[in-house]
Formats: sequence, structure tokens, C-alpha cells
Amino acid sequence: NLSERLRVPAFVMADEAVGHLHETAEYHRRFDVVDRVRRGGEPPFGTPEPDGVPPMPRFGDGENLLVTGSTHDASGYRKVEDSAVHAALVDRLRGKVLARREEIVEVEEHLLDDADVAVVAYGFTARGALAAVREARERGVRAGLLRLKTLWPFPEAQVEALGRRVRKILVPEMNHGQMAGEVRKQCRADVVPYGRTNGEAIAPETILREIERIAPGRRGSGAG
Repeated sequence: NLSERLRVPAFVMADEAVGHLHETAEYHRRFDVVDRVRRGGEPPFGTPEPDGVPPMPRFGDGENLLVTGSTHDASGYRKVEDSAVHAALVDRLRGKVLARREEIVEVEEHLLDDADVAVVAYGFTARGALAAVREARERGVRAGLLRLKTLWPFPEAQVEALGRRVRKILVPEMNHGQMAGEVRKQCRADVVPYGRTNGEAIAPETILREIERIAPGRRGSGAG
């Protein structure tokens, strides 16, 4: 639906570990299928409207469409040597997504109300992180999890708010710190990366060990 409404590619970032799982998925909501605006007689790659999303007929609707992957103007004509056309194209494509940041960004919060240390994770690693956070609570560490369900636009407001609530943030990820760098840009808390690129998933006990290592202190009952 986002792809149709905004006329942009939408990527489902399913990592290799998820691809090897077999489990039941339950859907509790019905979703309406959105169709793009398909008015004819207008430039298909440009619009004066502030939302930046021009109408786009489908092939077979009777419109003449020029489709190219190169820099192009509002009518689809290649303008690869025109810097003004290129700037306008990029600004429009970027702007129509960022203008809808609030409706696109999705996160999940777990056990963050009184957390001293938080884990920020996405993808398969977030599953192990949630298990680790729950076990940390059992051991008396006030830990919580912010799961990033969307990565771009980046959830800047949510991460910035988290940085005001906790003192330490652990970012476990199956690469060498790309997400940790984005988190560090947005918050004041001490951000600790944990990266792995050996092809093995990061186990809950590994994340738990890192939580306990960086936790600013154990206090309270740990009940979560």
C-alpha cells in the first residue's frame, strides 16, 4: 500500500535467519488494498502538489508513457546532463517519503517504562533481544527493548526520546555497526554497538551478557 500511495519501491527486509523458519502467522486486522491515483493527461513524473505524488496511469490505460531509469523530467524525457532537473527529481522523491514519516515509521516498545538500559534492535536479532531483556529483568537489571520495524525514514523521534529515558543503549546487529551509528546520531545516551558477521545469529544469552556488562546498576526487584 505504501508503494502504491507514494509510488516508490517498498522493501521487506527479511533476513536469512527468518527465511529458514517455519511458523504460524496470525493476522488480526483486515487491510484495504490501495490503488494509485490514475488520472490521465498529466505529467506522470512531476506534480505541483505539495505531496509530491503525481498521478500514474497503468500500461494499457491509453496514455503515452516514457519510462527510464535515468534522470528524467516530469514527462519522462531523459535529462541526464541537466543538473536542475536532477536536483528537482531527487528532492521530490525524497520529500514525498520524509513528509509522511509519521505514518510510515513503526516501532515496538517492550519494558521501557522504568528501564535503565535499553536494547535497540531490528529483524531477527530483535527476537533474541526480547528474550534477553526479559531474562535480564529476572536477574534484577531494568532492561527494555525498542524494536525498529521500519528503518527508513529512520525513527529519529523515538530513538531521541529513548536516549532521554535511559543511560545506556545496546545495539546488537548482524553487521559492523551501521544501525548503531544511526542510533548514536539521534540520542544523548551512551550507545554500545555489538556486531557480528560470521553468519551466525546473535543468541539471547550473548545479548544478555552484553546487557549485564553495560548496565549502569542493578536495583529494584527486577520484576517486569
